[in-house]
Amino acid sequence: MQIDNTDNPLRVKEEAEKQGIICISAMNGDGLEEFCNAIQAKLKDSLVPIEAFVPYDKGDLLNDIHKVGMVEKTVSVLFAH
Repeated sequence: MQIDNTDNPLRVKEEAEKQGIICISAMNGDGLEEFCNAIQAKLKDSLVPIEAFVPYDKGDLLNDIHKVGMVEKTVSVLFAH
């Protein structure tokens, strides 16, 4: 909910929070971090754990995974020839 155009933003924010609504100020960004955290928390519940082997020369794939998901750990494996 954008609250910058209300007569009493504090009252609107308090009432909205009682209903679980996050208010955001377009003028100064108040509430934006809380909004982003709420979205991240909801999306986290929809993530599915996987294990993957990414060859060293395909490290750019790992970078892409970091952008769209969460990497809990990485393990380097050395193969002897």
